[in-house]
Amino acid sequence: MAEIIFITNEGRPDISSSDRLVAAELAELGFSVKGVPWGQKADAYAGAVAIILRSNWDYPLRPDAFKTWLRSLDGLPVFNSPALVRWNLDKTYLHDLAAAGIRTPCTIELLADSDPLRIMKDLSLSEAVIKPACGASGALVQKVDRHSARNWRQEVPAGYAERRFLFQEMVPEIAAGEISMAFFDLEFSHAVLKAPATGEFRTNSRFKGQVRRTRPAPEIIDQARAALDALPEPPLYARVDGVQRSDGFCLFELEVNEPSFYFAEAPDAARNFATAIAGRL
Repeated sequence: MAEIIFITNEGRPDISSSDRLVAAELAELGFSVKGVPWGQKADAYAGAVAIILRSNWDYPLRPDAFKTWLRSLDGLPVFNSPALVRWNLDKTYLHDLAAAGIRTPCTIELLADSDPLRIMKDLSLSEAVIKPACGASGALVQKVDRHSARNWRQEVPAGYAERRFLFQEMVPEIAAGEISMAFFDLEFSHAVLKAPATGEFRTNSRFKGQVRRTRPAPEIIDQARAALDALPEPPLYARVDGVQRSDGFCLFELEVNEPSFYFAEAPDAARNFATAIAGRL
């Protein structure tokens, strides 16, 4: 059988339980799947007909090493492409999408001399979110108000203070839940609604967010697809996250690097991913 590698991480080198559903579907299509952590030399991935970034969740801990490793894979059958993933690693990609007409929260890079309190006053905001430019799973994401904004850096753990951070407007509709939509080869597959716990704004599981399958309105799916059309190149897989506001969809993130697709909530959709992978090969 032709071999496909799912990229994992050293702490969890085996493919995830969710991705095992995809591996089972790929087996029916004539492919075997093996998990290999990122960071290995390129010859560790030699012979695979596809190398797919799936559970390399620890990359924000070593972003520069991850970028160097990605460059070492140029020319190999990597999905999504190293160039597209590099573009996606820094959340300032939201500026590119906004310039293409995609609605996103107001996002401003915090420079060394930036004053979040002044930004909040200028934008007439009472609350805002500050997050790492390169991060995942809600790590180091803070909500600030006009009292806490000035001293937010004091809450950043030692060793992370020199990282780049972004300021975003707080979108109150997050209280109703964040929609995560999965697309394979630009085709909508399925979606989940991630509802934050009471008193929380982060929807990640580490903050006890609840996940259930949902079906967004057609216009929401169309707006998510429009964001994919604005990417530098068509992805094999992507997840589009955001909230529904009174005047349309507001995109929070567009993930083309190791997004969770919540196949536990949508096991039938694992075949959609497997079929898209096989179609690229």
